[in-house]
Amino acid sequence: MNTTAKILVAEDDPITRGFFKIVLENAGYEVILVEDGAAAVEKATSEHPDLVITDGLLPKLHGFLVCQAIKALDPAPKVIICTAIYTKMTYKWEVKNKYQADDLLIKPVSPADLLQCVEKHLFAAATFNELGSRSNDRDGNVPASVKERDRIVVDASVSRRHPAA
Repeated sequence: MNTTAKILVAEDDPITRGFFKIVLENAGYEVILVEDGAAAVEKATSEHPDLVITDGLLPKLHGFLVCQAIKALDPAPKVIICTAIYTKMTYKWEVKNKYQADDLLIKPVSPADLLQCVEKHLFAAATFNELGSRSNDRDGNVPASVKERDRIVVDASVSRRHPAA
């Protein structure tokens, strides 16, 4: 995992903001901090972070709307909403489906859970960039090199399950 990723943290509480900064910087990430939703959208536009962590309830622009605005960027970074207020399962569905958040973390969050979530989404983004839509041509066709690599992986897994007689 490339730990030089850039992470934008939008959090109005100074203690939580400091917690995120310490945990993420100790893990090797570059961290950009902002205190309100409007600044989050502005920094996401100018700094092009790999991932954004936003509080669900921010001054100047609600965290859900921050997520929606950031997901409209091209390319859009991964966005994790972190909240102590919006904890019901209906909110998890809403942030993912209506506002396009990649995840919802419930506060208080442990350093281990924070890093696990961040790494999961950064890994998913890196994998998508390597194998996803950019691997396809304009017509959506997968190049032969990707098909061949996938065939080799499938053949290897089949041969381990069903060894030749």
